[in-house]
Amino acid sequence: MEQFDELYQLPKSVSFPKLSRYFALIMGILLIIYSIFVIFTKLNENTSTFMKIVPFFIAFLALDSITRNLFSLNKITINEQELKLTFLAKKSVTIPWLRMTKMEIYKGKAKGFNIFYIENGQEKKYFLTMQFPKMIEIINLIVFLAPHVEYDEFVKSLAILPKSKNN
Repeated sequence: MEQFDELYQLPKSVSFPKLSRYFALIMGILLIIYSIFVIFTKLNENTSTFMKIVPFFIAFLALDSITRNLFSLNKITINEQELKLTFLAKKSVTIPWLRMTKMEIYKGKAKGFNIFYIENGQEKKYFLTMQFPKMIEIINLIVFLAPHVEYDEFVKSLAILPKSKNN
């Protein structure tokens, strides 16, 4: 199991690729600016209905891309005390290991994991998408650092636990 020693070195951070995130944000902003330019300078009463609708459609898709990139998970930081989920334009979510209660696969349209935890006396849930980079490594660290949590069979099947030094 020595090949997995690096996996368990903490703290560990995993980020969404910055180039693709910022490229999508910049392109979305440029598309919205161009759509506004077209709406105010190129459209007139002689323009076809289709050409009048297209800039609004492009602006809507660009705005959707911008909001997805601003409010989706950007970085996961794992240390001995907690799991920290960071976003570009949204408050970070911090889940202490001792407050985590359950983790299970979500089999809906978007594949991922539901993480259940207690905050201010209430059970909360966070959806962690499988599309995030190094997800198997992240799952293994969660299982390693929070052995008290209830895991479903799929999550358990992903875990590669290190052998104790006594073995």
